[in-house]
Order: sequence, then C-alpha cells, then structure tokens
Amino acid sequence: MEKNACKKRQPITPTGNAKGTPLLHGKPIAVTNIRTAKRLLSRLILAFQKGEANGRDAKDLCYLVSIYVQIAKDTELEERLIKLEEKLGGNNGDHY
Repeated sequence: MEKNACKKRQPITPTGNAKGTPLLHGKPIAVTNIRTAKRLLSRLILAFQKGEANGRDAKDLCYLVSIYVQIAKDTELEERLIKLEEKLGGNNGDHY
C-alpha cells in the first residue's frame, strides 16, 4: 500500500453520496422554518442510525441545520424587538 493512499472524500450529490446512494430517503425537505428543520434533522438521525448516512455527511448536514435554526431564531427575535420599539416609539426606525 502506498504512503499517500488515503481515501479521498467524495462530494455529496443532491441525492446523496458520490456513489448515488440517497443520503436521506424520500422527498427532499426544503428547510423554510424551524418545523421543517426539525423534520430534516429527525430524518437525518434515522438515516444515520440505519447506516444510510456516513458520520461526516450527517455532521455536515446537522451543522447546516443548526446554523439555519439559529438564524431563524435571531430573525424572529429581531422582528419582535423592532415591533416593540415601534410600539413604544423608540429608535425612530433606525435599525441595522
């Protein structure tokens, strides 16, 4: 075996891994809110437990879902704060 014969990681295609195996079975989930992010994460956990997703791919997708949820929560909080400021007459519409 060669010294540099380490296995090169294959890119993930939209349907799954480079070999065409679906990363997650079923219809793709468009993440548009926290509820759909939760559904995707649930499906990802199940696929990982069944051995249908490798650890690296599962970790990458989980990270992206986590970032999406954090941004969604921050956006909701910002919108609520803006409404509250407008209601109280503060900040004169000077937002980010």
